This record gives sequence, C-alpha cells and structure tokens, in this order.
Amino acid sequence: MEETKLEASVVICTLNNLKGLKVCIESIENQAYKPKEIIIVHAGDFGHTEDYIKKLNSVSTLNYIFISSIKSLVLQRNIGIENATGDVVFFIDDDATLGLGYLGNIINFYNNNLEIGLGGVQGTIYQRKMQKPSIYSIFRKLAFACDTNGSGTLQRSGYPSFLKCHTEPQYVEIFSGCMMSFKRDVLIDNKFNKQFEKFWWGDDFEMSYRISRNYKLIQIPNAIIYHENSAPTYEGRKKIWMMTVVNRKFIFDEYFSSNRFNYIFYYWSIIGDILIVITQSLKSRKLDPLIGLINGYKLLNNST
Repeated sequence: MEETKLEASVVICTLNNLKGLKVCIESIENQAYKPKEIIIVHAGDFGHTEDYIKKLNSVSTLNYIFISSIKSLVLQRNIGIENATGDVVFFIDDDATLGLGYLGNIINFYNNNLEIGLGGVQGTIYQRKMQKPSIYSIFRKLAFACDTNGSGTLQRSGYPSFLKCHTEPQYVEIFSGCMMSFKRDVLIDNKFNKQFEKFWWGDDFEMSYRISRNYKLIQIPNAIIYHENSAPTYEGRKKIWMMTVVNRKFIFDEYFSSNRFNYIFYYWSIIGDILIVITQSLKSRKLDPLIGLINGYKLLNNST
C-alpha cells in the first residue's frame, strides 16, 4: 500500500520583527521537506514585511501567503487556521529557528502513527535541554509556577509544566506555542480561545490541553527548534505579569475549580508569584513585574 503523504501549512504570526522573521524563514527554506504553503499573518507596520514576502514569492520555490491583521496573537493564529489548506498545520514563532529536518521528522511521525488517534506533534526546544537545576528552578517547581523543564502537563495551579528533553517520544497534555503542529481537521473544531484575544498569555497550552482531552499529543526528541523567547522584551514584564494573572485565573476556573482541593495549589502559587516578582523587581531595579502583578489582580477584581 502506498504511504500516505501529508502536506503541511506553516503559520507564522509576526509583529514588526522583520529581522527575526527572515532568520525563521531561512530555516524553513533549508528544510528537506517542503511545506505546501507558509502563511505570514502580520499585525504591525505592513510595508517592509509585505514587500519582503512579495520578493520571496518571486525568487522562492515555496508558496508564501501574506495576510494583515490587527494586533492579537490569538486572532492571528485563528486566521492562519482558516487559511491553511495542508493536512498538518504548524505554528512557528517569528523568533524561532528550525533545526535541519524539523518539518520532515514531524511529518514522518504523523505518517507512521496515523492509527493512534494522533491530534498533534511538536519537537523539542534546544534551550530547555541545556537547563540545569538551580535554586530558582527548584523554587518554581515547589510553587507550582510555570515550569520549562517539567512533565508536559497542566498543573492544578493553572500553570504549565512543559516537557523537558527526552530521548524517546512522550505523550503530553500541553504544547509550547513556538513549535506546535496539529492535524487540520482537529483544529477546525478546536481553534484558539477567543477569551485570550486581548491577552495572549496561555493561549497555546490552554488550546493544546483542550485538544489533549480527545486526541493524543506527542513531543518528539529528533525535531529540534531554537527559540529566543523575545516576548518579555517587546511586551515588557509589566504586561506579561498582568496577562499571566488574568489568564491563569481563567484556566484554573475552566479546568480545576470544580475540585475545591485544587484551590490549595492555586493560592499557594500566588504566594510563589509574589516572591518571584519581588525577586525580578530587585534584580532589574524596576517595579514593572510587581506593578504588572498588582494590575492583573485589579483587573480580576473589576471583572467580578
């Protein structure tokens, strides 16, 4: 029987980061596996980025599609879903670089595992493989805070625990937004949550967790991606913490609040947040993290 050959759409949501976008696209051009289309959903100053995509289409063998959007990562990602025509849809951040063989290794995994109810596959971030335990990382684990070297689960505090590097494919509950891929037919009924259109923090692992309730999600070790994680730089820690407070409360309410015992994890993690933002404020000599945390709880209070 002839092997099923899945086609891929790559969605890149970008905002005034032409330098990073060029590096990301170059890493896609260097892949042996060629995607059906690369959809650029841009929410910034359109001139330079749109001109760059037009030039690419005149010289590249790949098909680039440029779509303008208002500034909203969730809206941009959903626009990507609506315009994708491949069997598999990749979401790649504009500050990420694909290792050689990234797309092909993931597509091969889909092709070889179609019968197991597979909904999504992601690779492994190289940075996380290099992390070593520290007092700070141990404290974050004890506080049930966001963990980038964890178990691939959504914690009962509402914080993610992203999977650390493994030598074998692993089932997970959540994906990291910079390197997600899903079967397109799964995405049709599982788009990114409109609740996060204003504040994007958590949109990736909330959506992937929702999908993992009905489909299998797997992280594989032989698809490597390099991610600079520029969000704190362009958003600022004040806004990051404000978004974190508001959206984590939504995630906790949605998935864990029905069990009163889980409130222990939620409130314990708030204590952890306070200590973390105090540490960040002292280290940076700026009050932005603490102000962001306070503003987040003000927004929660005003919404009740």
